[in-house]
Amino acid sequence: MIMPKEDRIIVKGMHTPIIDEEIFNIVQDMIKSRTGVRTKSYDWLLKGLVCCKECGKN
Repeated sequence: MIMPKEDRIIVKGMHTPIIDEEIFNIVQDMIKSRTGVRTKSYDWLLKGLVCCKECGKN
């Protein structure tokens, strides 16, 4: 069972960090700046012609 966020207790400095907080924040900013939109579109040769023998999906 997952504990609800309002019941969680966060205590900083309880464990030795794997990376320092500055690098963690830099990486988090890099992740937030990513866009989820792909710029390339591919037209595959067998698109729509090949299907799964078991389920029938393309």
